Amino acid sequence: MSSSDGTPDQSCDSLSVFRGIPAFGTLRLSTVRISDLLTQPGTIVPEGSVWTACPSCGRTQHMDEVPVKETSVQVIYECAGGCGPILTMTFAPINPTPAIHMRDWAVENPSALFCRPITGDQESIRFPPSV
Repeated sequence: MSSSDGTPDQSCDSLSVFRGIPAFGTLRLSTVRISDLLTQPGTIVPEGSVWTACPSCGRTQHMDEVPVKETSVQVIYECAGGCGPILTMTFAPINPTPAIHMRDWAVENPSALFCRPITGDQESIRFPPSV
C-alpha cells in the first residue's frame, strides 16, 4: 500500500496490531511459544498443557493463562499475580546462560516445567529448573 504522496505505507494491519505482532507489507514477524518448541512429530503440546510454578509466590500456572511479553528474539511468560517472569525464551542467545536448549531457543525456567502431550500414550514430562 502507498500513502497519497506515493511513499510506502509503514502502518500495521489491525489484526497484527491487536495480536501484538508488527506487520510491514506482506512480511510478518512470527511468534514462537513454548508449546511450539515442545511439539514434536507425533505429539501435540498445546499451550494449556504446559505449566510451571512462580518462583516467588509458588502458584502453579498454565502458559495459556499468563501475560506474555515478546520481542523478535525473546518471549517472557509472567506470573499472573504480577511477581515477575516464570519462563523466558531467548532466540540464539550470545552468552551461555543455564537453560534448556530447544531448537534455536534457550528456555530459562526458574521452577520445574511440565507438559502433557495430548497425543500418544505419554504421561506428563518434567523439565528440571534451569536456573
